[in-house]
Amino acid sequence: MSLRRADIRFTLPAPARRALVLPGSEPWLDGLRQAGVEATTDPGAAKPDLVVAPGHLLQDALALDPELLVLEGGTSVRALRASGRSPRVILPLPSPERPDLLLPLGHVSAVRYALRHWRGGGPAPTRARNAVARELLARGVRLPGRAATTVAAKTDGLPFLVARALELVSSSEGDWFAGFSRFAHAYSRGAFYVFPPAEPEPAWVVKFARTPGDDEVFERDERGLRLARDMGGAVAAHAPSLLGRFEVDGLQASVESAATGERLAALLESTPLASSREVLDRIAAWIVEVARETAEPTEGLAAERQRLATELVPRWTSAGLPPTIVEDLPPLAAVLQHGDLSGENIFVRNGGFTVVDWESARTGEMPLWDLFYFLNEALAISDGVRSEDERTEHFGRLWRGELPSSQLLFRWTRELVGAAKIPAEAVGPIATLLWLHYATKGIGHLERVERIEGVDQPAETAMMRNARLWLADPALGPGWRRWLS
Repeated sequence: MSLRRADIRFTLPAPARRALVLPGSEPWLDGLRQAGVEATTDPGAAKPDLVVAPGHLLQDALALDPELLVLEGGTSVRALRASGRSPRVILPLPSPERPDLLLPLGHVSAVRYALRHWRGGGPAPTRARNAVARELLARGVRLPGRAATTVAAKTDGLPFLVARALELVSSSEGDWFAGFSRFAHAYSRGAFYVFPPAEPEPAWVVKFARTPGDDEVFERDERGLRLARDMGGAVAAHAPSLLGRFEVDGLQASVESAATGERLAALLESTPLASSREVLDRIAAWIVEVARETAEPTEGLAAERQRLATELVPRWTSAGLPPTIVEDLPPLAAVLQHGDLSGENIFVRNGGFTVVDWESARTGEMPLWDLFYFLNEALAISDGVRSEDERTEHFGRLWRGELPSSQLLFRWTRELVGAAKIPAEAVGPIATLLWLHYATKGIGHLERVERIEGVDQPAETAMMRNARLWLADPALGPGWRRWLS
């Protein structure tokens, strides 16, 4: 959590290498250290280039004469200007401890866009209240009950990653806001959405590592976006374009064309299934078309079948998985797979959509996996699932055919089975391998987060619980055939 609190440092015009944390802001310490910043609470240490302090300690912070300042809570912008610094007021939403958004107050285009597309849903009274708040924040008005943070520097300028990215796209100025996944963890990335001057929508997205040295995901993202571009057709039509990669102070970053519109997850949260069915159908139809366009001969699936048989299956045989489930599969066409078609990675606008985060994309993969993963996640949101406890119950009911949304899942299963010429007896085993794959991936994720953050993680993810239910429920498992009804 402390790393997320320290993400606001990215709104400064220069990176920090040494930081002093004053009393009242101690939660920053671990986050800064995880980020590779030399951080201390000792005022006698080497002169810091960043001081983090509560707003009421402004004069104490100024007395240290740092290049960079972060002041939590209310403070005097006038006093900062008088000290020769350029201040900027940032509103972290929903909270300073776990921000999904960092909004620079008074940046009209950026704030309007961010709140309209990231916080615009809900019932009519909520939407009306959000609209009023949006206009006030866009004009720089601080709202009661919302804790803002003031950042300041001796040198005025854009956030340092934004400034470097704009050099790559031959621009020198732009508006911006920063966004983070609501499920952000120690090695997930942040993103700046950058607007050309006077434009109401972003043109570029700057993705960045929040800790030094994590370049693997950027290499995979580059490969995935180039793969999407080279595939052409339906794949390229719904993917952004990579515009460049760079590094600042050990932090990897990239810039790509912006996917505009509303995140599908936010849209589904505020829209009944009957109203959102059209967009779900459109995306499901695209997944079917991608499978059709990218289908390879059965030999293309050989490497993936080998991986599943040797690395995945042995981990689950004690839980009831047939040990020959992969060998017993009939010949299947291999397809391109995005690998993470969640509602957080799809942006919807004016009847169209763009899919982002292609770092898991590969050819030679199992058919049906993208469709099943997408509909399982999207229908849970659309059906009102909001807590971890509800996810497994919804998963079982959806796939057993007990929900109205089950019929949408089954219809698109039949569509893709027909388009990819998948034998009916293979559908249950393919689904089984999918859930076990993501459950195993979740185990690795928890282990990595625990290793980096040094904090115990939950014993199981929702996907791990889903996998165990899938194997234990006689209506599910490798023999699953409810989709035929």
